[in-house]
Amino acid sequence: MKSSLPPIRPQISTLRIVFAYLVLSGVWVLYSDTLLLLMVEDSQRLTELQTVKGWLFVLVTSCFLYVLINRRLLAGHLAEREAVDRRDYYLTILEDFPALIWRAGLDTHCNYFNRTWLEFTGRPLEMELGDGWTEGVHPDDFQECVDTYLEAFAAQRPFSMEYRLRRYDGEYRWILDIGRPFFDPEGEFAGYIGSCFDITDKKLAEEQIRTLAYYDPLTSLPNRTLFQDRLNLALAQARRDGGKMAVLFLDLDRFKNINDTLGHPCGDLLLQQVAERLKTCTREGDTVARFGGDEFVILLPKVADDRPAAMVSEKILKLFESPFQLGERTLRTSTSIGYVLYPEDGQTCEDLLKHADSAMYRAKELGRNRAEKYTPEMRPAEDLPAIV
Repeated sequence: MKSSLPPIRPQISTLRIVFAYLVLSGVWVLYSDTLLLLMVEDSQRLTELQTVKGWLFVLVTSCFLYVLINRRLLAGHLAEREAVDRRDYYLTILEDFPALIWRAGLDTHCNYFNRTWLEFTGRPLEMELGDGWTEGVHPDDFQECVDTYLEAFAAQRPFSMEYRLRRYDGEYRWILDIGRPFFDPEGEFAGYIGSCFDITDKKLAEEQIRTLAYYDPLTSLPNRTLFQDRLNLALAQARRDGGKMAVLFLDLDRFKNINDTLGHPCGDLLLQQVAERLKTCTREGDTVARFGGDEFVILLPKVADDRPAAMVSEKILKLFESPFQLGERTLRTSTSIGYVLYPEDGQTCEDLLKHADSAMYRAKELGRNRAEKYTPEMRPAEDLPAIV
């Protein structure tokens, strides 16, 4: 690590004083004796005047040095006062600045936090100084936060990071922390200063946008877009590893009649309860999604054969044997399921979904409330008559 002490370098004003003294001394040495010889012929008198001349030189140079040094000290005092005033001015601004401000020295320890920071954390300055502030960082963000800080510090480069910081009321808030190195007047690295902003509302808005984009608002299940993204990823991995995966397509039997007779609020409540039951039938890593209307799809990645799909189908059919409680109404309904296995039943996402849909319609043709695996003899769903 570089030394924090700046090198000693002569300043221009100091050199001017020395140069002026050398000029005055040189002129005096060269011409003072000659001038006395021209003015005085008596040797005794000349000796006396030379002594006076020496004292006069001391007096003149002393006055000269006093004037120059006094001017230099006055200028330095004024500059120092101006620097102190400027520092106090900026510290006053930082104290009341709406951002959370911190500063760290060469030892990476923080030695300053503004009033806004302390009011945010609700902790006294003594507890925040040094590494104390890290006690408020969320445990899940702690290591990444510290690593980013120390790596940037070692490289003396700006950084920006997001982490959760505990507020005075115990709530963790998302913080955007922007740190920049600062340098002393000699250009030597002197530490870091950073400003933090509460971005919790921005994070919540981003999460809401993501939820609306990828999740069904009624059931909170992944929607068609997110399901197809996960299906594409699973298909790519299966191709790479030479593995298998299964897709189930299910549709509620006579759901249109339920909506028409009981009304859409009951229909929505039924869909929500169906979603909850379906989630209990799958493994961690499987995906249950609402494809639209009363259609649901399930992705089972990394299976050895079609038995897991058949087992999940049986679990679902078993769960539908229990009635659904829709407010004060008790309703019994069933579902029809079609399922496919990659790569036997399709090589693309489109084919897998289309064939699973065909198998589901075949289950409806055979009397509903059953599961069917796709076979090549099955007609495409779009060629079949509408069955609800």
